Amino acid sequence: MYWQREFLRSGATLPIGSYWREDLPKDGLLGGIQFHVRGTPVIDSMLATEKWRMLDFISKVEVIGDGTTVIKSITGPMAHYLAWLDGGGANPDKAFNYGTSTFRCHLMLNFGRRLFDPYYGLDLSKFKSVEVKITNDGSATSFPGDLTIDALCY
Repeated sequence: MYWQREFLRSGATLPIGSYWREDLPKDGLLGGIQFHVRGTPVIDSMLATEKWRMLDFISKVEVIGDGTTVIKSITGPMAHYLAWLDGGGANPDKAFNYGTSTFRCHLMLNFGRRLFDPYYGLDLSKFKSVEVKITNDGSATSFPGDLTIDALCY
């Protein structure tokens, strides 16, 4: 058994204050999905706000089977924490609260006990369709344009 990496989407648009959704492949065993979300903030917009990292704007990460079966539904910070619990270590986020540096957020959504778990995962063939959906609650006050997202499946 070996693990294969495949980009589900690269450079897709995640509209501010909205969501991005994508259908997962029809079959295969999915061990995890890694997300890379990035965007450039309004100059100094996060100096004195509660939300000052890209991670704070990810309000929901969902995986839904057959349109109604919720497989996973967690917040961005919870996905970050669960990846750490699964032995993933620190995610290489870039979170400055000054200037207009590109903010980056990396999320790992595992379907086993950890990444590359040989015994547990998500069997996509058990569903007619499976979709992944990421919702953000950003606004034009914080970001002048849409965010960009990459999704890498294992």
